[in-house]
Amino acid sequence: VMFRLAELHFEAAVDEYNRADEAYQLALERYELGIDAVAPTEPRKDFGRTSALFTDLIRRFPDYRQVDGARYLLGICYEQDERYDEALAQYRYITEHHTDSMFAQEAHLRMGEYFFEEVRFQDAREQYLAAMDYGQTKWWDKILFKLGWSYYLLAQYEQAISTFTQLLYFYAEGDREGSAALRQEAMQYFAISLSEVDWNSDGVVDAEFIMGRVERFLGADSTYASETLDRLASVLSENQSHDESIEVNEYAIRRFDCDPRNVERALMIVESLGKIRNFDRALEMQRLLATNFGPGSSWYACQEREGNEEAMTRAEQVVKENLVETAARYYLAAERAMLDAEESGSAQQLEDARQQFDY
Repeated sequence: VMFRLAELHFEAAVDEYNRADEAYQLALERYELGIDAVAPTEPRKDFGRTSALFTDLIRRFPDYRQVDGARYLLGICYEQDERYDEALAQYRYITEHHTDSMFAQEAHLRMGEYFFEEVRFQDAREQYLAAMDYGQTKWWDKILFKLGWSYYLLAQYEQAISTFTQLLYFYAEGDREGSAALRQEAMQYFAISLSEVDWNSDGVVDAEFIMGRVERFLGADSTYASETLDRLASVLSENQSHDESIEVNEYAIRRFDCDPRNVERALMIVESLGKIRNFDRALEMQRLLATNFGPGSSWYACQEREGNEEAMTRAEQVVKENLVETAARYYLAAERAMLDAEESGSAQQLEDARQQFDY
């Protein structure tokens, strides 16, 4: 009876808070619009009656069959009241004295979440690892993701990648409700971990950076390799590692030769070449867009077979736009080369420019 009464108080406190918060949001909107002169007070959850009942139940009936649930809910009440040390004490008691409890995994997870927010990543890691020992439950993907994130923040990049890989394989096993956002985040941190240049913190760029890591961690066929390569190329570009970004995109185009995203990868290569001022190669890459991705190319034929109308339309648009841009760049490059040759007074340089640009 006490347990159920405490649950009812808990549910009533949540309902009361939700109503108060709804009124607060409306009042806040009126204040921000200048309708009301006084800012509203943000409501707080009040679990005082629930905490008192659970505390009394645990004290009076320590052997009650649902005492683990009472401790778990008491811990949640303490968390909501920002009494974190007392919350941790309840969760820790469950994990030490009720190891077979249905709440034990969640208790480890909640302790991990607290330590993570407090930037105590080693402690968080240990709690997530302990939570994993209870196997796959509805919390499994969150546990794996936060464990991988903890490894990353501890600069344990190989362990981070291994954990994110485990999570991505978990998602690949079937449709997982609500998994899309975490899957995207897992691939992002997978890519970010790969992009770190100095895993052993010796102040020197690792010999395996970057293609050695790509081959080791993304070389096998998987449902996430292609997309993770795209994320890696983008992260490298953001980090000003343009040469490595180009390598990754070239690798992806070779490996996934029929991938509809190859046009965008090629354009990113052109952009990266421009950023490192390798204009001649960028111009050559632009000139090859029609050959590699336009009608008549093997890539285009593959899109036709797969019925990828959107990819074919995009390729035709890119080829058309780049024909005009390439012609303009080619003309400007020729003019510059001829002008430089004339200013130098070198007959050989002038002849070389004419040969290069068919003048």
